[in-house]
Amino acid sequence: MNTVKKYIPIILLVLILIYSGYELYRLADTFTQKEIERRGKGYVSDEVWYVSSARNILIKVFHVEPRNPLNYSATIIANKTPGRGYVNSLALRYGVKVVDWNYRELKNAFYVESSSKENLTLFIKEIEEDYGIKDVVYGWRLPDHDNIQNYLNTEHPPLGKYLIAFSIYLFGDYPTYWRYPSIVSGILLLVLIYLITLKIAGNHYLSLLVTLLASFDQLFRVMASIAMLDIFVALFTALTVLLLIHRRFYLSILSAALASAFKFSGLFIVIPIAIIFLRHELRNRGINFKVFSIGLIYLVSISALITIIVQVLSAIPLIMDIGFSNWAQATLGSFKWHTSIKCIGSKCPISAAPWDWMLGINGFAVYFFNLESKAIAIGNPIVWPIVFGITLLFIPAYKVSRKSGWPILILYGLLAGYVLLWIIGGRTQYSFYAIQLLPYVYMSLVIIPYDLLWHREKALMVINKWIKGFKEIWKLLVKILL
Repeated sequence: MNTVKKYIPIILLVLILIYSGYELYRLADTFTQKEIERRGKGYVSDEVWYVSSARNILIKVFHVEPRNPLNYSATIIANKTPGRGYVNSLALRYGVKVVDWNYRELKNAFYVESSSKENLTLFIKEIEEDYGIKDVVYGWRLPDHDNIQNYLNTEHPPLGKYLIAFSIYLFGDYPTYWRYPSIVSGILLLVLIYLITLKIAGNHYLSLLVTLLASFDQLFRVMASIAMLDIFVALFTALTVLLLIHRRFYLSILSAALASAFKFSGLFIVIPIAIIFLRHELRNRGINFKVFSIGLIYLVSISALITIIVQVLSAIPLIMDIGFSNWAQATLGSFKWHTSIKCIGSKCPISAAPWDWMLGINGFAVYFFNLESKAIAIGNPIVWPIVFGITLLFIPAYKVSRKSGWPILILYGLLAGYVLLWIIGGRTQYSFYAIQLLPYVYMSLVIIPYDLLWHREKALMVINKWIKGFKEIWKLLVKILL
């Protein structure tokens, strides 16, 4: 009987993972089917950039031709605008179907499908003879953006695009299949949420509750169902946190560097690492400025070195294609891009400051199903503001309870990174970035009430910390004014 009880949490976790995996796949495929119904190009939000660059990396860097699993297909970009009547008659002769003429920014482009690779090749050859062809991109149709067939998304590191490209290679160039790495990352993120909560709270059922609640958040559901980079950042950030709470400082820095190989915002987790590391050093070696400054310089140096090594190693395939100098220039240039305002005006998506994410406002709509229904990548608009209030109230908890202190430290450490980015000029931020914070929002929601509100003495200690803090501030103001 005891043996069966021991495995109940694992069984429940597996059930949560299976159900979540099903829901993520269902949403990913719903996006695909909706696009097919409306004769769209298949991309959801910024997938136009990440999937396109992944496909281009597959073709230009790894020299692999992507394939549409349903048929043979290609986007043809001619040198001059081909006559539709001519193309349609030629397509009829070779058994080729012209599926999409709707290209404006990508000039002289159209998308075709065929059940025969040989017929498609002959069709393309005749188009080339009569009109000249600038480029032919096999696989799923390209989005409508100028020069998209050469775009490599050097604004962000390449690791996420490699994963998307690998999925295209393995399963085929099809919208639902682009999203498999995100779905898998979402499931793995839930596993890490469970393990982190278990380590902090020491309670299987509390950990299951946090995991279950996180799995239902619409921000999690959306970001783990589309081919964007932020879910990968969230996954490796969570791995970093798990290593950090086990006091594996160097492995946690390596994990943070891997998170940054998807998006540079993965490095924001270094802020909590620095706080824990310096606290550890000061406790062991004495509290003084010398220990603090040496420890900080050491941590920054090690983090920078490991990050540079990971960035270079992960970019080797790209470097071999475009050259080290071009890669380095693009990488350094991306920092200027990230710290600037990237889009202004009515045609731009709605941006949100980091505190907006916690207040549940200015959500980013990744997809419009129709006028009434849309998929918005924002945290639960009831839960997140509540957690914002609770965590602000119990910020002194790090001195009272480690259980409550951990999620607050991670949440506000990450948030501080985004606030700093906002202050130095990166004002174009979006609500979907908050997926990196999501695990610690739900840990705070569950752990803080369990830990502090059920243990009145701890809650009273937190209140006393606030009272003492306000008294000190009042004394300081009195001295200044008098």
